[in-house]
Amino acid sequence: MPECRITDILTVDWLKATTLLGVDLTLDDGSEYPDTIFTQALEFGIATVQNETGLTLEQFTVEEESHDLYQPNRDGWWPFTLDETPVRRITAWRARFGAFPVVEFPVSWIRWAEKLYGKFSIIPSSESLGSYSSAMAGGVQLVAGLEGTDYIPDYFEFDYEAGFVCWSDTITIPEGETTASFSFPEGYEMVDRPTIKLTLDVANGATGLRLSKRSKRAFTVSVSTAPGAGGATVSFFADSIPSDIKQAVGILAAMLPLAVAGDLIVGAGIASISTSMDGLSQSVNTTASATNSGYGARILELRKQLDALMPAIKARYKMPSMAII
Repeated sequence: MPECRITDILTVDWLKATTLLGVDLTLDDGSEYPDTIFTQALEFGIATVQNETGLTLEQFTVEEESHDLYQPNRDGWWPFTLDETPVRRITAWRARFGAFPVVEFPVSWIRWAEKLYGKFSIIPSSESLGSYSSAMAGGVQLVAGLEGTDYIPDYFEFDYEAGFVCWSDTITIPEGETTASFSFPEGYEMVDRPTIKLTLDVANGATGLRLSKRSKRAFTVSVSTAPGAGGATVSFFADSIPSDIKQAVGILAAMLPLAVAGDLIVGAGIASISTSMDGLSQSVNTTASATNSGYGARILELRKQLDALMPAIKARYKMPSMAII
C-alpha cells in the first residue's frame, strides 16, 4: 500500500540519528535500550505537538461532526471550519433535523478555501439532489417547512479524513525521455508543501536525477541523460509534514531517552567515580548529581530550541479562537 503514516517517517532509527545522535544508548550490561522506550517517547512527542497546536498529525477519520445552521451565513455561501485539521477530504455531509429523514448532499458542492485549516464553503453545482433542484441561489436549501428558521443547532453533519499525508510509490521515465510526472490520487494530495525524496532504482543509462517541479497535487522528475531500453525507474517518498513540526516531535521524544542515558553514565545520582589498583588510580567526573541528569546541559539546549519553535508553529498552524457574547 503506497499510503503511509507519520510513524513511518518519525521512526526509532530517525530519532537516534537526529536529536539522540552521539548519545550512548546502551545499558550497564552493554545491551541496547529496548525499542519500547523510543516508541513511547515518539508517541508522547506526537501527542504533545497535536495538543499544543490543535493539528492532527496522525491520520484520523471523523464521523458525524456536527455544525449549527445560522441562516445569515447563507449570504456568505455557508462558510465552515472543521475541528480536526489539516483535512484530507470530506467523504460525506448531510442535514439532520430531529426525527425527520436525513438529507444527503453531494460532496461536489464543497469548495475549499484551505484544507490545512479545514476552511471551506458550500456552493451548489449542477449535480441534482433528489427532489431538490441544485439551481439554488445563496447556498443549501433547508428541509421543507424550515425555511423561516434562523438557527438550528447541530443541523449539518460532516464525515471526513484528517491528518498530514505521505505517499510512497514508483515513477518511470520512458526510454528516450528526460522527464516524468506523478499526480497524487484524489484525497491524497499534499496538504502542505511536500518533501520528496528520490531514489534511482533502475537507471538504464539515466543520470542527473532531480526534482524539477512540485505542487500539492503533483510533481515532476528530470534526468540530464535520457534512459535507454526499458526506461528508468525512480522510487519516491513524499510527505507533507513540515520540518519544524518534525523537529519539535524529535526534541520532545528525546527527553526520556536522554534522562535515562544521563543516569547510566556512571550510575544514577553519582557525580564522580574513582578506582585504584596497585598504585594506579582513575577518576571520572560527570555533570550528573542526585538532582541533575548527566545530559542535563543537552536537555536544556533542546528545551531552548523547543521554546523558539513552538510559538512559530502555533502562529502558522493554530487557528485563533474567538467567542462573542
